[in-house]
Amino acid sequence: MQLVRITLCLLFFAAIAQSLVAQTTSPPVNQLAEPAAMQQPEPAAIQQPEPPPPAVNLPPIPVFVDPSEMEKDLSSHQNVAADPRAKVIQDLSVPTEVPSKISMILDSSGSMGQILDKNQTKMFYMKKLMKGFLSYQWKLKNEIGVRIYGARLKGSCDDIELRVPYSDRSLAGLEKALEGMSSVGMTPLHRSLEQTFEGIKNVKGPHKVVIVTDGEDTCGGDPCKTAEKIKEEKLDVTFYVIALGFMGQSDKLQKMKCLGDVSVADNEESFDEALNQVSKKISQNDNLRVISPNPDTPVYLYRIEKNEKKLYRVFYAKQEQYVEPGQYEAVVALKPLYKFGQFEIPKGRKVTLKVEGEGKIKVNFFGRHLKVQLLDKDNKVVIKGRSDEDIKAPIGKWRLRIYKDPFYENILPDYFVYPNGDHQTDIGGLGVFRVEHPGLKGLYVYDQAGEVLGHDLTGNHIVIKAGYFNLHVDESCTFPKTEIRDKKEVLVLSCSR
Repeated sequence: MQLVRITLCLLFFAAIAQSLVAQTTSPPVNQLAEPAAMQQPEPAAIQQPEPPPPAVNLPPIPVFVDPSEMEKDLSSHQNVAADPRAKVIQDLSVPTEVPSKISMILDSSGSMGQILDKNQTKMFYMKKLMKGFLSYQWKLKNEIGVRIYGARLKGSCDDIELRVPYSDRSLAGLEKALEGMSSVGMTPLHRSLEQTFEGIKNVKGPHKVVIVTDGEDTCGGDPCKTAEKIKEEKLDVTFYVIALGFMGQSDKLQKMKCLGDVSVADNEESFDEALNQVSKKISQNDNLRVISPNPDTPVYLYRIEKNEKKLYRVFYAKQEQYVEPGQYEAVVALKPLYKFGQFEIPKGRKVTLKVEGEGKIKVNFFGRHLKVQLLDKDNKVVIKGRSDEDIKAPIGKWRLRIYKDPFYENILPDYFVYPNGDHQTDIGGLGVFRVEHPGLKGLYVYDQAGEVLGHDLTGNHIVIKAGYFNLHVDESCTFPKTEIRDKKEVLVLSCSR
């Protein structure tokens, strides 16, 4: 019995010793091996593909159009064939730099304190980039006037100051005007234009007005009307607008386009490039222009170097450009797309890209009941035809007249025809009727108030807006309160003998 007790004690102390040894040699809890049932076999080695090379960070592409108007997928540009009718014209004259009179209108309103790019404000880039622009213009011996609005008073539409008059020819004066700008007040753009007009109307020679703004007028004025008034005075004035931070604000941008050549700048690079382009235009040494039936259409310019083609710039067709001499392709974003195949811009030469061709128009009604005319700006007929048939038409901006005398006429202004375009116009809200009579009689049409709307002859197809009418031939043939419906069929009314 004593032996059993001794044996049990030895076993007890042996177990304790083994436990102590295990505790000193076991790994930490977070490194414990998985239970046997949980352990997975080590996977066989797999040959991993080499990682792709890092993406090349290309410099931002200069974009001078509203970003919302850009195409999201540019792959279609590669698939479209160059139009054989596209004309590339080289001007043999050499562009020259001519001294100019430049009136600057600079925005110093409160919103210029907002971030534009790289955590820096619009005002920061205004001062940084405008300094170089003005210095360059000064070196060209251009006469420069600087007018600034919104720099001193909050909530005031009279806060407009001519910081630098034409008579001040010093570079130090220009730099001082910029340094004194602060993001404070309102945007009295139309009043600034009015004051600029008063300052230049008696000064001979061509004038360039450069506007840098981040928003529309906030003082209740209409800059478009002011600019139109200036143009009516038959002064030699050209407007350039740099719109800062207008991304996603198409409506506001449209209001700027009435002033003239508009460039959109939404970061430092596009702001700098916009100023460079304005400099080239002022110096009259642009070397690329595009003639398009719609001048507000974006143009995608591709540069070709060593058989590699890259998007180089995006701009509106109406904006003449200066680009580096070299090989290019261009796609004009008409519908359908219009492509200029590879062409050269030689050094010291100006190139004009002219969109040419013809399109097709069709007015959809029924039965060829409507007449169709394409009118120029002087209301002269360019081409004519009938509804419900294809009509070949020259490209351009026209007015489309759709009519059927004596009761219907509809004129669509700003009607664009593009090369290879299939332009369809649907007409609704009309009805067609015919009054049959044994003889040829006059037919009078009255509205429900008894007012005569016009007259025609029996037997003719009459097109009129859908509604109720009183129709009268004579005492023996009248149709009171007759409904003419918007239906693609002819209502026939018959007079008995």
